[in-house]
Amino acid sequence: MIHITPASIDDAPTLLEIQRRAFAEEGRRVGRLEDGREIPPLAEPLAAIVEHIEHQTALVARDGARIVGAVRGVVTDGVCVIRALVVDTDRQGRGIGSALLRALEERLAGVDRFDLTTNMITTGNVPFYERQGYRLLEVTRYAGTIRLAQMSKPGSR
Repeated sequence: MIHITPASIDDAPTLLEIQRRAFAEEGRRVGRLEDGREIPPLAEPLAAIVEHIEHQTALVARDGARIVGAVRGVVTDGVCVIRALVVDTDRQGRGIGSALLRALEERLAGVDRFDLTTNMITTGNVPFYERQGYRLLEVTRYAGTIRLAQMSKPGSR
């Protein structure tokens, strides 16, 4: 049974590990796994995750005591930017990502809209978010093989 709760500072190292595992395949596909410069979640330092937990919204999905996924949201001027929706590699495809996204949207229900950017090199990303009610606004080419999809969904405000 999966339980979604706010993240604690003690969870930060695990969130970073899961994030790095979850984005490793993307890093391999774009050829930037070694340094992570082209994939921000691979280059994010632990201190940034700690700061986010302290000052923004961070949720974790737990299966018993084990953290199996996480999502973060940054709210500015009525807009929530979704950061690093991740599910551990051995738990993907089981609805955990959808549950985390719904939980974040419910927790931040008063925002005007939710925005996110996802790399299209992983072909399932855009369809996943479309199934959650997000729509594709724009695609931009970034650094050669990287195409980024900007997506958005109205809040319930």
